[in-house]
Amino acid sequence: MLPFVDYFNFADFIFDSSFGCMEEERSFPRYHWDNANRGDVHFVIIQRTVSGWGYFVHDEARYLVLPGTAFIAIVPEATSYGAHESSPGPWVFSWLNVYGRMAVDMWTAIRNRF
Repeated sequence: MLPFVDYFNFADFIFDSSFGCMEEERSFPRYHWDNANRGDVHFVIIQRTVSGWGYFVHDEARYLVLPGTAFIAIVPEATSYGAHESSPGPWVFSWLNVYGRMAVDMWTAIRNRF
């Protein structure tokens, strides 16, 4: 047995699982996620706009998510996102969800810094 195995809970430090989807398409007003009410499992959402417009709400500020830009959301938290009501067409985006305590801690630090 490795000497450090007794000291660490590996579930806290590894990326438990991840999955992604490319080129998902959604339209306003039906597409909206409230990240405070998505259950008790903690995970990271990294979502990049390909075309159309989305929005991301964080700390009561609403940001436009235009093509080529992205947002990072940590679930659960008091953020939300969805298809923007003034988008010139459907919101097309790519996303990646990453699970595990290390992923949540790492992406939270990156988001806080930038």
